[in-house]
Amino acid sequence: MRLLAFVLFLLASSSSALAQAGRCATLPAPPAPAAAAGYTQRIFCDDFPDLSSIDINDTGAPGYKWYPRMGWPGYVSGRCSPGVPTDIWCQTTPTALASYFALHPGGGLDFTPLGTGSLVGGQSGGAIMSCRTNGVANQYIGTALTSQSYVRINFINRVPAIVGPPSLSNPDVWSEPVEWISGPPSPDFLFVEDDYAEDGSFGANPGNGNLYEDHSIDGSPAGSTKSYGYWGGVSIVNGTVGRLLVPRAAPLTAYGGGGTGEVSGWVSDTTMSPPPGTPVTWTNPTDRFVEMENMHYCMIIWTGIQTLSIGSVEVWAAPSRSPTPPAGAGLWKMLHRR
Repeated sequence: MRLLAFVLFLLASSSSALAQAGRCATLPAPPAPAAAAGYTQRIFCDDFPDLSSIDINDTGAPGYKWYPRMGWPGYVSGRCSPGVPTDIWCQTTPTALASYFALHPGGGLDFTPLGTGSLVGGQSGGAIMSCRTNGVANQYIGTALTSQSYVRINFINRVPAIVGPPSLSNPDVWSEPVEWISGPPSPDFLFVEDDYAEDGSFGANPGNGNLYEDHSIDGSPAGSTKSYGYWGGVSIVNGTVGRLLVPRAAPLTAYGGGGTGEVSGWVSDTTMSPPPGTPVTWTNPTDRFVEMENMHYCMIIWTGIQTLSIGSVEVWAAPSRSPTPPAGAGLWKMLHRR
């Protein structure tokens, strides 16, 4: 009897994270931070009941939630010249193979690179993205997500960072704006990277959530970083983290305008991080952050030489929002959304 009780205790204590797998079959109430912002519609969900949501053979066909890439080739003459970051703009080969993926016991995904990637700086590993090129400039397949959202990621195990050479780069989940990676360099297509759980370069910054703006695309002064969360150390085991981005002014109607907003990180949907839990805000119209309300993001799951285990990835947004660009943007065509 004691043995049975002990087994039941172990099952109960280990089920909280694994229970994240299977979430997509039901529609739970929105997490509290999302509901408070009016983000009551779940616009993306994957809990990896099998591997069918991943284009593991790199077919490039629509209908998948993830594609084995970390970017795609540029379409502007000279964009892929020497010195251009090949990991985002000019990548032509997949960064993940079918052998990298397995189902986690009890539910979820185990993502384990078994070879060497072709990324800038000699990094080893692999990546999958929520959208990819279809071979035509300014078009894509897959899902691009509004930045005005609550991104919720359950990590079954995000292993401790390893500080070392590029070959020891670490697991991260982040996103890039389609307006930047699929369009020509221009001040109108401004770059803000959204890092949901970012170790930085080769493990230098453990477990941060931050927004990073890069002005080099149009020759402007150097960019900056706004950190919005710290996930309690270099590892996330059986834990859920969230990123909430909310505009604090009327949504912008065209690229190039001003705007204000705030972003905050959450742990287990209940605790704002870092203490004392003050959201990061922006108001300066010269910052790229004011453009985030107009951008649409491809999520990227990346891991280096270590297994990254994920139970689920969900995105909640306002019912009026969708993963397609705003009316009048004029350049972006959603070919498929699963």
